[in-house]
Formats: sequence, C-alpha cells, structure tokens
Amino acid sequence: MTTREEKTLNWYTQRFEREYRDAREEFERLSQLFKDVCWYNFETTCRNWRDPWRFSDPNSTVDLHAHVYERKWLRGCLMESGRFPYWFKGTIRDAPTLPPQIVLNELRQAKEYMHACQQQITAPYDWAPGGHLYDELRRTTSVGHATTQCVYAPRKRKFSSS
Repeated sequence: MTTREEKTLNWYTQRFEREYRDAREEFERLSQLFKDVCWYNFETTCRNWRDPWRFSDPNSTVDLHAHVYERKWLRGCLMESGRFPYWFKGTIRDAPTLPPQIVLNELRQAKEYMHACQQQITAPYDWAPGGHLYDELRRTTSVGHATTQCVYAPRKRKFSSS
C-alpha cells in the first residue's frame, strides 16, 4: 500500500473515531439527563401517594435542569459550550409531569448510533481491498473478480458553451 492510500485510510479512521467520541459523549450526557428525569418523575409521582405510602410534601421544592450544548468555530478551533437552564424550578405541587420515556427514546437512539459509529472506525480497512469484509463480499458476490467485465465502456462527456 502506498503512503497516499495509507494517509487516506488513516484520515477516514480518525474521522470515524471523532464521530464515535462525539456519539459516546452524547450518550453519556443523555444518560445523566435520564437519571435526573427519573428522579424528578419520582418526586412528582410521590405527591399523589396516600397512606400507607409516604408522600412528598407539596410545599417542598424540586428542580430539573435542561442540557443545552452548542458548537461553533472560533479562530479556527471548534469550541463547545454547555448551558444548564432550569426546565422547572418550584414546588412539587406546581411541577409538571415529565415521563422518562421521552428521554429514554433519545437515549436508545443515541446508544444505537454510538455502536454504529464504533463499528465504522475500522471500516476503511475492513472494506478496502484485502480487508476481511471486502473479501467476504467478493466471496459471496461477483464484485471485484477478474471475470467480471464492464459491458459498457465509459464515455467521455462533451461540454459545450452553447
């Protein structure tokens, strides 16, 4: 393999590693948010419990922070900043319900995407000629075999200014 091909494969590998790292960070952030939402949901559900179960004091306070992350380029560097504004802050009596299922759906999608990104890290080597996935494709199809011939020769395109 020439150094140019190696550089190209390494460039793609590094790009997929960055994408995986970003996906993993998003999954970890959503995991933390999910824990906070579950606790918030527990507090808002307890307000309706009756004896013999302990209920929450309706005058006690509860809060839930939102997670807002922004990326922007600043002087040639990609900068990321996070803000955590209140989604709700007040008494349990006034707290709106927030089903954890909403965040759980996002968490599941983030986990699937994170695993897909992880598999893509080695894709440049796996799918390049000589890679094990490329060889498997050759074995099961006629892709890349010397017996496969192009029936139609590519035509040169002609461009005209008129």
